[in-house]
Parts: sequence; structure tokens; C-alpha cells
Amino acid sequence: EIIRRLVEEFDPEAIYLFGSHAWGEPGKDSDVDLMVVVPWDKPPTHHDFVRAHQSLSEINVPKDVLLRTRARFERFRPVRASLEYKIAKRGRLLYERPGDGRGEGRDSPAMADQG
Repeated sequence: EIIRRLVEEFDPEAIYLFGSHAWGEPGKDSDVDLMVVVPWDKPPTHHDFVRAHQSLSEINVPKDVLLRTRARFERFRPVRASLEYKIAKRGRLLYERPGDGRGEGRDSPAMADQG
């Protein structure tokens, strides 16, 4: 359900799970950490982050949603100290826009698992 709502709201290029749920170490108080790679040229604004959290407000799961442009994600992906690097290496790709050719699409098993 979370993935479906984010796809409807942002039409993202990709959505990654990161943090304790992706690394396999979630605790009872762990939130769900997601990075949404958006197709825009301009950096996401505060309003965009508010939209992300409002679109998920009815889902009663602790969550943290980060928005990144593809350009920023790719720029920091090779930087070993960056979150983008860690997500690219250890994160879990939950969604990729069909036709992007980088991995799983909307109808992938990972997407189906998310509702």
C-alpha cells in the first residue's frame, strides 16, 4: 500500500527500502525508511516532503520518506560516505518505473509484496 500511494503521488523512477528493515536488523521501534527517486530536474521542496507524508498519513506504520532526483542519486551513488552509496549497495529496490531498464518494474514480485 505504501508503494502504491507513493507511485500514484510522484510517478517515481525508483523506490528503495533502506535502514534496519533493508539491512535485516529491525527492532520493535524501527521505522520504514524509503528513498523515492523522482523524475524532476529541480530538487524536491518542503512542500514535496509534506505531500509524501500526507499521502501515507492513513498508514499506521512509522516511516521516513526521502525524496531525491535521479541526478542527485547518481551523483552521490559512487561516494562511499553517502547515503545514496549505502542504499545502492545494501538497500532493496521495491519499485522501478516500467521501461527504465534498471531492474524491477511495477509488476515485479517485490512490488506485488507491497500491496
